[in-house]
This record gives sequence, C-alpha cells and structure tokens, in this order.
Amino acid sequence: MSDDKEKKFVYKHVFENMRNVWYDDILQGPKEKHFGVSWQLNLSKDYYDGIAYFYCESLQTGNWSINTTCDIFVNGKPFSTGQNFKSPLNRWDLFKNDIQKYGIDDSATIEVRVKINEMTGLFHDFDDYFAKESSDVVLTVGDHKFHVYKNYLSFHSTYFKTLFSGNYAESEKSIIKLKDIDPKEFYTFLGIIYGFLVVEESNVEHLLKLADFFDAKIVTERCEQFLMKISINDFLDKFQLSLKYKLDNLKKKCLSEMNKNTDFARLAPGNCNEYSAEIWKELYLKALNLSKIDKMSFAGEKKFVLKEVFKNIKNAGLTSSGDIKEPFGIPWKLHVLYGNTLYLECLHSEKLNSWFVEVDIELRLGNEKDVKLKEKTIKFASSNLTKVVFEMEKNDLDKYLIDGNLIVALVVKINESMGIRYREHLDFGKNKLSDVILIAGDRKFYKKCLSELKTTAEIRELVPENAHDFGPDVWKELFLKATSPQ
Repeated sequence: MSDDKEKKFVYKHVFENMRNVWYDDILQGPKEKHFGVSWQLNLSKDYYDGIAYFYCESLQTGNWSINTTCDIFVNGKPFSTGQNFKSPLNRWDLFKNDIQKYGIDDSATIEVRVKINEMTGLFHDFDDYFAKESSDVVLTVGDHKFHVYKNYLSFHSTYFKTLFSGNYAESEKSIIKLKDIDPKEFYTFLGIIYGFLVVEESNVEHLLKLADFFDAKIVTERCEQFLMKISINDFLDKFQLSLKYKLDNLKKKCLSEMNKNTDFARLAPGNCNEYSAEIWKELYLKALNLSKIDKMSFAGEKKFVLKEVFKNIKNAGLTSSGDIKEPFGIPWKLHVLYGNTLYLECLHSEKLNSWFVEVDIELRLGNEKDVKLKEKTIKFASSNLTKVVFEMEKNDLDKYLIDGNLIVALVVKINESMGIRYREHLDFGKNKLSDVILIAGDRKFYKKCLSELKTTAEIRELVPENAHDFGPDVWKELFLKATSPQ
C-alpha cells in the first residue's frame, strides 16, 4: 500500500510451509520501504512456540528513533492492537493454542498496520518520490537504490565524473551497480556530500576510506576538520590516518602536539616500510627536538691542542688555511690572514637546536711548549660568534718563523657546551664487522656503527638532507635510538 500524509502503512505477508519449520528456522518476509526506512517481518520457531519479529532498519547513522503504534492481524483476525514500540525491533509470541484459534495450518497471513507517531533524527530517502523526480541515474548498492543527480555527484567526486563521462559504457546506463560497498556507509558518504549528515567518531574512518576510493575532496576535508577538532580519538590512530589518507594539516597538528610524554614507541610500526623515508625523517627530527639537549659541565679538564704548520707563510698569499680537526667531535680550523692575523673557526653546524661551546684558548707560536703569547676566553655559539681572531705585528711573527714556516699551536680547554655532538672514539668510517654502508651526501656510515650510538648528541648528528639517503629500516633504528637514548 502507498504511504499517506499521516505516515501510515500496511505490511502484509503470507508465510508458507509452516509445518516444516523446525527449531531455529527463520521464515523471512520481504523488505519494504516506507518513509525512508526498511521494514521486515520474520517468523521463527523455538522449542514450543512460534515467534514473530517486526523490525525497522534505517541507513541513518547516529541517534535516531521511530515511535510507532501497530495493529497485528493473523489470517484476518485481530491478534494484538495498539502495540507501541520505539526500538528497531518488536516481537510477539504465537502460542500452540493460537494455531487453532487463528486457523493456522500450513500457511499464515500476517498483517501489520503501522502508524508512525514520531521520527527523531534526519531521514533522507534517496529512493522516494522526490529523489526519483530530481535524479537522472540510479546507483544500486547491495539491495538499496540511490537516486542521484549526475552533475552534482560529478562535481564532488572525480570517480563519478569519470564514470559518468562518455568514455565508459556506464555513462549511458540509467542504473549502475556499485560492488563491494556497504549501503550504510555509502548512505553516510552521500549524506556528507548532500549536507544533511555530519562526520562522527563512529563513521570517520569509513568516510575516509570511501572518500579516498571515490576521490571526494569535500568528504576528506570534512573528516580532517573533524579529526583536528576532537581530542577523544587515540593520538596514534589520528596520526596514522593522517599518513594513510594524506591529511597534511592533521599530520602537522599531530606533530606539533607531540611532547615529552608522547609514547614514541607506539608510533614506530612493526614494519618499517609502513612509513616513507620522509615521514621517518619528520618523526626523527621531532623526537630529537623533544629530547634533552646534551649539556656538559666537565668534572675533569677537557683539553686539546690544535697545531698547524703554515709553510712559506710570507709568499702564501692573502689566506692560508689548515686542515679541519675534530677533537671531542667539534670541528675546528686555523687560518692565517694577510700574514699577521690568526683566527680560529668553529665549524659546528647543528641544524636541530641552538648550541654553544665556551673555551679558554692559549696562543703559542714556534712550539707549543713556548711561553704563551695571548690568552682568551671565548663562547662560540650558533646565534653569533663562530670565529676568534688573534692579531699580531708582522715583526712579532717574523721572529717565530722557522725556515720560513710558521708553527701555530692553540691550547684549548672546554669549559662548558650545549647542543654539541660529543664523541671521542665513535668512528663511522670503519667497516669492521659492518654489513651495509649508508651514504649520506659525501659521508659514509656503517650500519653496524649505529649500535655504538650512546648519546642524543651522537644520534642528532645523522640527519641527511635527502631523506632517501637512508632506508626506512635505518630511519626506524635511528628514531628508536633518539627516543630512548642510553
């Protein structure tokens, strides 16, 4: 029967072969759609009696309810009248003495007259009169039909734009079947596009999956906006969703919200290839920024001597430079400028954090055992000074030349440092016991040496410009080292 303005309808079905119904058998009536909701009547048998079920099913997600009043007739006789139910399911029992009373033999006609008193929640029907009148194609998903408008759907989905174009046979069909899609999830997907539903925690992952499949940007954006607002979802789940569905804004937000209390171990998947090299590098840098910067106030003296021989200094030109030396993991270089100016350069280039190193420097010429000529206390830092200058009169320098060569020795004592990679014996150039060589720019690292990394400063050093210089397996190992340094 057709629905009327008072939201009434009649569901009627004849159940056959009732004599052959055994325990736990179910006889199903057809699904009928009324007022945007599917209704169905089933009959089952327990040990002694029959049980009839009348239930409603909606594609609507979230909170919804239907308040109804039902009159039930069996073989034309009133069985129960004025039954009220609000849940999706209503049941009543057919006892043995009802079989004779209602003339039930091998078949039974059950009729349910339904009056809908109240419907809460949004019920949008893609298969009602109005949907049919304003559509030009029918999409079938399972046993559900969705009457939609091609142009509107094409505007929001490149999948449907391509499907409805003239290059595919489906473009000429009035009914198109979509396979392997859940009707409820597709209904919610359309609900976001048509604007009568909102993203919820219960449907966001399904929506992202369909948005990715159908390439529906607006649905992806709605999901990303939702995930960025809520805080109840698990942090790890949100981060992984941001990677899986390329939600860059969500990914940036997740990275910005990481702190020292973040469970970084959970962020590392068992299979390192689940993350790209770029993602691993981002996580690695974030973990290093959050890790405690190594700060060293030395109990014992940390001294070293930088010694350089500048040959034929008078004819060497404007600048003569020595070799780079790295005592305690800090790169230094000595220069002679204009033949009378000495300067020491700190070449430390920490990219991740601010750094400084405070040193006492003694200048000795001719031989480091000679009496010191000058003495300075200098604080080299990332923010300003990276050089210290010693100016001498040319006449003073000449008396220290040996066969035209100038021997310069700087005795350096480190007082304090922060953000400096401190390493005395870690040699990434050795290949003993290594099984693979890692190349980052013009530097080589031996994977076996990763096990020798002990401090955050050592770990911090290994940051190649190109993330693909390291494979995901190496990035994962570095990441785990950075998040739990020994």
